[in-house]
Amino acid sequence: METTISITTNFYINYLNTLNKDILPALTYLESNRVFSSETIEKVIDRIFKKHKEYLDFIFNDHKVDKISRLGDMHRKGRCTLLVETKTDKFICKPVDIDLIVTINSILSLLNNSGIFDFVFLNILSKHNGYTKINYIQNDQCINSAKFSHHYGALIFTLTLLRGVDFNSENIFCISSVPVIIDCESLFYPTILNTKPYDVTATSLIPTTLNSNSLIQKLKLSRYHINQGIIAAYNVFKNQKIKLANIITNNSEKKIRMIFKPTHYYYSLLKNSTHPTFLINKKKQQNYLNDSLLGQHEISKAIIHSEIADLSSLDIPYFYFQNNKLFNADDREIKQNFLQSSIDTIIHDVFNLDQFKSNLIKKMDTQ
Repeated sequence: METTISITTNFYINYLNTLNKDILPALTYLESNRVFSSETIEKVIDRIFKKHKEYLDFIFNDHKVDKISRLGDMHRKGRCTLLVETKTDKFICKPVDIDLIVTINSILSLLNNSGIFDFVFLNILSKHNGYTKINYIQNDQCINSAKFSHHYGALIFTLTLLRGVDFNSENIFCISSVPVIIDCESLFYPTILNTKPYDVTATSLIPTTLNSNSLIQKLKLSRYHINQGIIAAYNVFKNQKIKLANIITNNSEKKIRMIFKPTHYYYSLLKNSTHPTFLINKKKQQNYLNDSLLGQHEISKAIIHSEIADLSSLDIPYFYFQNNKLFNADDREIKQNFLQSSIDTIIHDVFNLDQFKSNLIKKMDTQ
């Protein structure tokens, strides 16, 4: 069995190779020829170990690990979601506190209690200081399309009501012909001033001109059964308004991940900025990132320094909103006046479900 160090070292080396196949040879060549002063890959890995010792201890504690695999993008100085495999088991480690999974499970339980739905939930195995282990689930083939579509419609209604963002096809699995949310960091998305109002398209659950890879298309889901699921969810929540409002209010201070630019765009900048041309000229790399990221909206001007810092550390930029404040990956507050909590708006919609349902269906009919 490999040692903890060799397993983790190989993991990070594979990530760097995936990011840009030229980066490791370039670093070795540039350092050996003293073109610029860089750390060897061993020192880079050693630095990662020291920075993430607590996360690594959490992963390897009480487990004889055979393999770790990356399931998502690197954030916050090399942290990412991992699939951990032992000889007898598999589990998922996430370097975030996934309280919002508990929140959405509580809300979906209201639907299950009606006897109309039977949503499946992720099980949280353990939590420690912002790190979470959850059970591993296998993405099954969708056998009963009508059942899946019906539940999917209920998800559309629920996640739009909760102002969810980024529930793309990679974040929803199928178990027993029921959609299962496996990643949930962006509920209660705040209002962004001077941008288009929030609507169902932000969930990524339905096809749009910018999202042609939704599960509706991939699985050829039934629009009829989706609509029936929307109506069924509406009828359940209509009779559970107080309980629903209490759950939402009690979770109003949770961390909400902010997604200002598409991950695939950040990833393309990450690949381009690690080209050897930029590795030997830091100023040229910074100018490239600055020109690529700077936009007209005040959001762009407020976050660009944090974006560049993250990308320069080989991370996808990470931001979160909490208590009406915006923070970057280093938990430093970013001064801004363009974000407002959406909790009051959500509560208003809960107590005006007729109008909310009407607006939702009207918007879906235009897509």
